[in-house]
Amino acid sequence: VVKHHGEVIGINSAVNTQGQGIGFAIPSNMAQRVMAQLQAKGKVTRGYLGLVPANFDDNKRAALKVPKTVSGIFIDNVQEDTPADKAGLRGGDIITQIEGKSFTDPTQFRLYVADHNPGDKLQMKIWRDDKLRDFEIVLGDRGEYLAAANGTVKDREREKNWLGIDVVEAGSTRARGLRLNVEEGIVVLRVEAESPADGVLQRGDVVLEVDRKKVETLVDWNKLQEQLSDRTEPILFRIQRGANKTFVTITPK
Repeated sequence: VVKHHGEVIGINSAVNTQGQGIGFAIPSNMAQRVMAQLQAKGKVTRGYLGLVPANFDDNKRAALKVPKTVSGIFIDNVQEDTPADKAGLRGGDIITQIEGKSFTDPTQFRLYVADHNPGDKLQMKIWRDDKLRDFEIVLGDRGEYLAAANGTVKDREREKNWLGIDVVEAGSTRARGLRLNVEEGIVVLRVEAESPADGVLQRGDVVLEVDRKKVETLVDWNKLQEQLSDRTEPILFRIQRGANKTFVTITPK
């Protein structure tokens, strides 16, 4: 316990034995909030934005031509499908105020946000494109986001690994980058070398049917993948390659 004039100001959490006994402590007010949450809910929840805060230094100011009267927290990155993303925040934005408070230290900013509960609404002022803008953000639960993100990663890995095919929906940004003239189906982005699909499918192919069942979305693709995961016989694919549509077979290994 760290004390000052007899008052508890922090609770030791770690000691660096290589640094002449240098210790690290949790502020007492934070410990009190954690204890209150544990008593009331049995778990600790903290507000979550889903962005990476960074220092707004002179180099960034000069590069973005931001007036010297503007200061705050620079948003280095906004993670997909998080509260910050849904509210419309973007990488390169500058948070000048949150709930009327100003911050220039990313760590203090993180602690302030974490001190709120999931579901709380926070008002922000953002400097973007030479003007201040107002945003309202509903904080999320970091634990729930990480669980959902972990599930999404597993889904993506499953999509990539099945038969060695990496796919996206035809209407996605990554698919449009291939400049294909298609509106529906699953687009092949990559085929793993020496996989079942190697030599059969190629980048830019559009999968229209699998096992005589229509495939329009990744949901369709994943359902068929689960249904056919134990298949050892050849699987019939109907694909579009360029202007031509044809049938091919892929034999699982």
